[in-house]
Amino acid sequence: MNLCIVIPTRNRSDIIRYAVESALSIKLPDTEIIVSDNSTDPVHLERNEAFCRGLGAKNLRYVRPPEPLGLTDHWNFALGQTDAEYVTVQSDRTYVWADPFKTGFREMVARDSETLTFTSDEIIEFEGLGLRLCSTYPESGTFVELSSRRLLEDIADARFPIAVPRLCHSIVRRSLLERIRALSGRYCSGVAPDNFFACMALTQVETILHYQTKAFTGHSSSKSTGAAGFSGRPNEAYRDFLAKLGGAMLHPSPYPELLVAHNGVIASYLTVVEIVGAEKMPPINWDIAKRRFIRSVELMYDGPFKQQQWEWLIAYGLVSSPMPHHRRRKNLRRYAVDAFGWAYARAPRVCHILELGAARVCAIAGMRLPLSPQAFESIDQALAYRRSHPGPLISGYVPYDIANIKV
Repeated sequence: MNLCIVIPTRNRSDIIRYAVESALSIKLPDTEIIVSDNSTDPVHLERNEAFCRGLGAKNLRYVRPPEPLGLTDHWNFALGQTDAEYVTVQSDRTYVWADPFKTGFREMVARDSETLTFTSDEIIEFEGLGLRLCSTYPESGTFVELSSRRLLEDIADARFPIAVPRLCHSIVRRSLLERIRALSGRYCSGVAPDNFFACMALTQVETILHYQTKAFTGHSSSKSTGAAGFSGRPNEAYRDFLAKLGGAMLHPSPYPELLVAHNGVIASYLTVVEIVGAEKMPPINWDIAKRRFIRSVELMYDGPFKQQQWEWLIAYGLVSSPMPHHRRRKNLRRYAVDAFGWAYARAPRVCHILELGAARVCAIAGMRLPLSPQAFESIDQALAYRRSHPGPLISGYVPYDIANIKV
């Protein structure tokens, strides 16, 4: 029984310590940590290597690909650096919590499962609210077996449950990794390696073991490729991602130029269909998918990227009218956050007292506010708060009811 934690990174030497130091804290026997540095900036390469070497940890290995690679190629390179029986990919923007991770891993081994997935929370910078711990997934501290077929049906119906085995926030056994490589020629393919692996894994196992507890905390969303795409505000990481895509875009989706998150999921899903055959995959609900595409663009901030994506919606025949100017469609949660931000900016002391009161009521009721009742000055301060509020707690906002998909 041996475990490898693979941490792919690219030009993020300012935050890599959170991922590496938290992985080192797990201290399971026969565990290796690999930092695969795909940075293009020599400064980041030098800092990352010096940091890893300076830790002096015997079970920490620092590697680099022979040349800078695209996201999926880099994941394949990094996964090829280990032959461990159990493997997880930890994002360089996450902090892993040792106790729930170890509990989950031991249960996975005891049940002889090929997959284990966790939930997560995230430290997010909200406009007007500052740095907050955002907890939107339910947490009961229990293990549940979930039907792979049902999870595939959810993906086909434009949902992407937290419980799917994306390599990130999950642990997979070598046997499953090698079956996927035998079928597809690689561990990961397509534009989004995590989405591809999740869809591919769900065709290879009947059930997924899900540990309904938060073992990972994300942070530094301003550096996130995905968050930049969601918001319509491309950052350096997103522009780098698009440059590496070249002309590939989101094939084999029939809407390859539509750069929204759910279309990335569909592209991965259809890539898996090409490999395993349509009979093993539920058909995509295109009516729901198209509405998701439109909604995703509506939720973007106004700007050139949103305008470009709206023009693609028109070109693909998904909408017919020009994009409304100076108007951003919002969901209920976004309205609530904006309203609270407006109030907090004008009466922070009063709002903070109300927050604490609401948090107390939720705690008595066995629940938790979806946002922490205080703002933080740094990631370290937010993690310290998270460490003192470990749960298991029930989020005040539950977007996906996992009880509905029990076997």
